[in-house]
Amino acid sequence: MGEWNAPSKEQKEILALTAKLESITKKKKSDKNEYSKEKFKWRKEAPKNVMETKDRNGKTYHWCTKHKMWTLHKASECTLEISKDNNNEKEEEGNKLQLKQALSAMEYDNELVE
Repeated sequence: MGEWNAPSKEQKEILALTAKLESITKKKKSDKNEYSKEKFKWRKEAPKNVMETKDRNGKTYHWCTKHKMWTLHKASECTLEISKDNNNEKEEEGNKLQLKQALSAMEYDNELVE
């Protein structure tokens, strides 16, 4: 007696092959990520002298103090904006808002007392 909506032999085989293909693809991606991490590990190693340069594969790399890594551009040519300034501005705005709310609450309390 057959089961209702049970997959056929061919469908079971397709499911098994699909699962096997997915596991191989995931393994390849993780291997590739590990390879990339190892290959470019040197780019994160800071020099003792930030003015130092490195020549690799016919390219000259400079230490960028903003990126904190070896880059093709000089630190003086870097266009990366440091988000710390943006965070400070947001924090100041938040503090101003809190102050405004506290002042309006105090004014409200004074009106109730009078």
